[in-house]
Amino acid sequence: MVARRKASEPHANRLLGLLLPRDYQRLRPHLHRIPLEYRQSLYRANRPIEFVYFIERGVGSLVNTMKNGDAAEG
Repeated sequence: MVARRKASEPHANRLLGLLLPRDYQRLRPHLHRIPLEYRQSLYRANRPIEFVYFIERGVGSLVNTMKNGDAAEG
């Protein structure tokens, strides 16, 4: 059984929680909590990825907009 964690705890993100303690400690100084807005774009196609987001609460999804303007969410 996996214990549920609150977002205020250090490893509220499941991926971060799976890191070995020594690996998490190396990464920790580079982690910053930031509020995300509803429908906020985190990445743009054909642009460099500047940040990695470890979402603690909520859901992130991929939305692909086609040339004709239609969008598909996955």
